[in-house]
Amino acid sequence: MSSRGNTPIRTFLSAGLMIAFLCFCYSCQPYQKFVPLPVIPGATYIGGEECTDCHEKVADAFPRTLHGKVEFEKWGIAGKGCEGCHGPGSAHSNEAETSKTPKQIIRFKEEHPKGRMGICLQCHRRDREREDFRRSQHAVSQVPCDECHQIHKGGVREASLKRPAPELCYSCHVRIQAEFALPERHKVPEGVVNCPDCHTSHSAANRRQLRQARDEVCFNCHSELRGPWVFEHLSVYVEGCSTCHQPHGSNNRHLLAYQEVASLCLQCHPNTPAFHNQRAVAGNFRNCTFCHVNIHGSNVNHAFFE
Repeated sequence: MSSRGNTPIRTFLSAGLMIAFLCFCYSCQPYQKFVPLPVIPGATYIGGEECTDCHEKVADAFPRTLHGKVEFEKWGIAGKGCEGCHGPGSAHSNEAETSKTPKQIIRFKEEHPKGRMGICLQCHRRDREREDFRRSQHAVSQVPCDECHQIHKGGVREASLKRPAPELCYSCHVRIQAEFALPERHKVPEGVVNCPDCHTSHSAANRRQLRQARDEVCFNCHSELRGPWVFEHLSVYVEGCSTCHQPHGSNNRHLLAYQEVASLCLQCHPNTPAFHNQRAVAGNFRNCTFCHVNIHGSNVNHAFFE
């Protein structure tokens, strides 16, 4: 049977192996067991109205937030209000009568990051994305929810973010910010696209927390490169776009990982034909895509000629 006839079989087997591999890797992702909340001895629930006596500023702003408008009955914490997150407040309230800094309450900034995430996931685990947060890179790195989200006052957009993306993301991802300053880049600084267009902060479906598996997130904009192709460029098919491209920024106008095309191609194709004179400083042989124009895949030529 010809190599062309074997292509569907090879494609099917490769896809099956890839799916099995991804499922295996996903199952091995560390599942964060959050720290149990502290138990406040003898404390009982007294209702959120008691909190307004001392926390006037918070009480004034909180009703205008999403948390302030939510139907607490839906989440099983009816009548608790502030205590739904901070724990029963009777001991804290009694201590406030004799101390300027009463402590008998759950204070987020003093809790372990895993404990703070656990508080939020009491309610925010009703969909797969946020339930999956336990395996995400943010959870593994112990970045709690309140590092990005406002709780007591309104923030940016419906998610109550402390700052808009990408400025919020740059506070941790400084290297990525530097890549967006390179001459060629996805137009994130210009506001054409934004980090949440490609990434999700909560899901752990893949290591880079992309919204879609593999290269599907790239094909949302670059649909002409999706294929399928009769002759596939296997590095693209197996390893994906980031094998050759730097998605955030590059010195190459096609966002390639190397400035010179030949330097990139020779990483996988070191044994070029003798007539490909790589020693020449200038010439077409230093630009592989001058001849191999359909480098992502072709329906007519196995060498990706036009």
